Amino acid sequence: MRRANLRRDSQRQSKGEAKAGFLQDFLSYVTSVPIFGSWLAASVVVGLSGPFGTYLTLSLIDRLAFWSLVFALSVPFGFVTRLLMQRIRPEPIGLAGVLFRAFLFSVLYFPVLLWCTADLSNGSYSSTLPDLVLFAAVFVSSLCVTMLRIAVNPATDDRPRLAQRLDLPARVLILRISAEDHFVAVHCDDGQVHRVRMRFSDAVNEMEGVSGFCSHRSHWVARRAITGAKRVGSREVLHVRDGGEVPIGRKYRPDLVAAGVL
Repeated sequence: MRRANLRRDSQRQSKGEAKAGFLQDFLSYVTSVPIFGSWLAASVVVGLSGPFGTYLTLSLIDRLAFWSLVFALSVPFGFVTRLLMQRIRPEPIGLAGVLFRAFLFSVLYFPVLLWCTADLSNGSYSSTLPDLVLFAAVFVSSLCVTMLRIAVNPATDDRPRLAQRLDLPARVLILRISAEDHFVAVHCDDGQVHRVRMRFSDAVNEMEGVSGFCSHRSHWVARRAITGAKRVGSREVLHVRDGGEVPIGRKYRPDLVAAGVL
């Protein structure tokens, strides 16, 4: 009975950590410079220009409010699109990936745009454009935002695939990764911890090109992140630059000794 209770507590804790990690990733996405900047610029430019007939049917204040809300509603769909892309196309994004990502977002968000134009304008605006033209406008807009994100945060060849998967800024380095049930916690030097649903072994493979070690079956640490080692009771741990401690398994200790870490 006690073991079952501990298992249930562990499952609840894992679910809680997963939800916290999801919320943290979403907030990081929303507040990122490309996303917030794109929303602000698009809201102002489109609100002032009044495309699709809104210039004649809505006042300036109404146009700014309307288009700000329309673009704000697109942000969660952009986040969901990113999560789906991580599953569908986890390798570094190329031209085909950019086009597919814009198309996937357009498919998800287009019904919301139709709902916005039908309901949020209180009947004062009804687009006379064919749905195909509206869909093309969403696709082109999504493509421009994606290209802006790549321009602000270019995916260079010397960055590990895991960093590209998480859309980390080029200046942010991954210090260590740890297995947490079906998730992997990625600890970065900016203090952020990103949780992604994937196998630990796959995450380690996606750190190819970065010098590091598996110090334990559930822990990998970058060599540049190691600041020292010590013994805590009967076990040894590595000190990491972010203040954390990573356990050293007996199976992995010889590799650390041979590399001069211990």
